[in-house]
Amino acid sequence: NPERMQYFKERYHSMTSSSAHDAHGEGIPPFLYGTHYSTPGYVLHYLVRVAPEYMLCLQNGKFDAPDRMFHSMLETWESCLCNPTDLKELIPEFFMGSGEFLCNSRELDLGFRQSTGERVNDVILPPWASSPRDFIRKHSKALESDWVSAHLHHWIDLIFGYKQRGPAAVAADNLFYYLTYEGAVAIDAVIESSQRNALETQIQEFGQTPKQLFSSPHPERMPDSLPSSKSAANTKLPKEVTVAAPTQSIDNSTALDTAARHRLLSSNSSSRSNSSEVTSDSKMPVSLDPSLWNQRDLLDMLSGHNGPT
Repeated sequence: NPERMQYFKERYHSMTSSSAHDAHGEGIPPFLYGTHYSTPGYVLHYLVRVAPEYMLCLQNGKFDAPDRMFHSMLETWESCLCNPTDLKELIPEFFMGSGEFLCNSRELDLGFRQSTGERVNDVILPPWASSPRDFIRKHSKALESDWVSAHLHHWIDLIFGYKQRGPAAVAADNLFYYLTYEGAVAIDAVIESSQRNALETQIQEFGQTPKQLFSSPHPERMPDSLPSSKSAANTKLPKEVTVAAPTQSIDNSTALDTAARHRLLSSNSSSRSNSSEVTSDSKMPVSLDPSLWNQRDLLDMLSGHNGPT
């Protein structure tokens, strides 16, 4: 939405030309977005119908106001597109499962909306979805589409990569409030208890940006290339990709995440092919640095024993 983005940019530039401070008098680095795309409250906003007890805990024993409840997909889309305070991302349940989180199967009393007088009940779906299950199936199909696969590396750059911080984040309109970033403040060095509690609450409840895994542009996803029976003899297998051991600049957990993501992004997904499932390590274009062999979880993921399907 160009109009909403213009609002964010004007605020950012006004912050760069003046000195903004928090409640404790500390300087605040300029940002585009004061709220985050993923917080506990946002997750519970979507899952209130299947996990009401968590919403009640967060809201001190009450559901949120009916006019703010998750009520319809159209309304949610329009809010995320136009409202400068709404940056919610979709959660995994939109792409997997039966869609039960869209149904008020417990017959919860979620109230009536003042704006329309409607009762908040099941989520109102788009006209192209015949049921919650059909809605999830079509969402999942869209996520697995060739277009998404071809552009997946751009999303990785924004969330986990080089466009997450610094000048690249500013150029990509991807800069959030500074406390959402790992290492933005040394909590252990804060002596005043009230200030420390405020910082911990901000970090825990108002969103955290994931750990930055890549400092350069992520490569595009390899296209599906399982050979057909007629062309198998003339088809060359992809060159082997070696997952390196961690360097001094990243820790083991980052190396594990990186290795697993390269495995998931480079292998041929069985859900995107009608061919027989490939399970042998020898058929996958990935090998492991020997110095990582002691990492049992990573080996299981790379070999496909316990990893995502």
